Order: sequence, then C-alpha cells, then structure tokens
Amino acid sequence: KDQYGVLYTDDAANIATTAQPAPGGSARVTGWSPADVTITCVPSVALENGGYADGSAAMTIIEVATRFADPSLGLFSSLGLKAPVLSFSHQERFIGPG
Repeated sequence: KDQYGVLYTDDAANIATTAQPAPGGSARVTGWSPADVTITCVPSVALENGGYADGSAAMTIIEVATRFADPSLGLFSSLGLKAPVLSFSHQERFIGPG
C-alpha cells in the first residue's frame, strides 16, 4: 500500500511476469501469468529491545511466491510424466511510507 492506501499487488505481479505494470504484456517465461503470483504483507516479529531508525519496533515483510507447470519441459510428457511444478518465493522488508 502507498500512503493513500492504494494496493499495487496487481502491478507487481504484472511486472514480475511481463516486466510491465500494465496487464497484457508478453510473458517472460512461457506459461507464467500474473494469476500465478501471490503477494502478501505481514508484520515482522517485534523487537525485544530497541527499535528501527523510524522508531518502530516491527516492520512489514513482503513475500512474493509463485508456482506453475512449465510447458517448455516437454520431455516429461514424452516419457508419460507430468511436467514438474516449479515454485519460488522471496521475502523483502518494506522500507517507505505507508
């Protein structure tokens, strides 16, 4: 969210999958779409002692996760196997207003 409460999760999912904030761009990876991306924001565990530079005792952690079956791994289907489901996740601390 920005300082006005606007969420940018759709934009972030589009950027992850197409490198463009607007929907409809070409997929960076065949078969990967913004619908495959999950973005969550959770508060960190509060500090027992001290605080962060802004005076708070906790911060927001943003996690981006995705999973999809990669159709380019066609060798698996020729062996009678399902394509493997690839999954990835990443966490970052949020720094900024909001």
